[in-house]
Amino acid sequence: MIQFQVFHTAGQRLNIVILGALFGSWELGLISFALNTTEKFVAMANPLSLSLLPSMSRLKGLKEHLGIERILNGGFRVVSVASFVLFVCLVAFAGEIIIIMGGFEVLEALPGFQILALVCRCRSSEQPLTLTF
Repeated sequence: MIQFQVFHTAGQRLNIVILGALFGSWELGLISFALNTTEKFVAMANPLSLSLLPSMSRLKGLKEHLGIERILNGGFRVVSVASFVLFVCLVAFAGEIIIIMGGFEVLEALPGFQILALVCRCRSSEQPLTLTF
């Protein structure tokens, strides 16, 4: 079990290791700050998709496949709209978010934060579909 946790953590931070070979410590710190900050906002979108699981489990037990399809369609729409609103807010208020969470020293991370906000949009918009598998 410990080996799994070590490999899981290492896999999650493999991008930092690879970028560490390409960039200096200051640039790597900015990228890491932007990545961690966007991950915190992605974590805010996860409960929306996870809230679909109890309803889908109940309907799966009742063998109501049409109900599962309706929940997935509605959930996909809700999560897509919420992730789009989150993306727009992250891009529009990126400077203020960076100043509040990191201060003026890391304001250089603004372009990376805005690009990673797009990744946040793409990752959270497909959440209801990944729950079905």
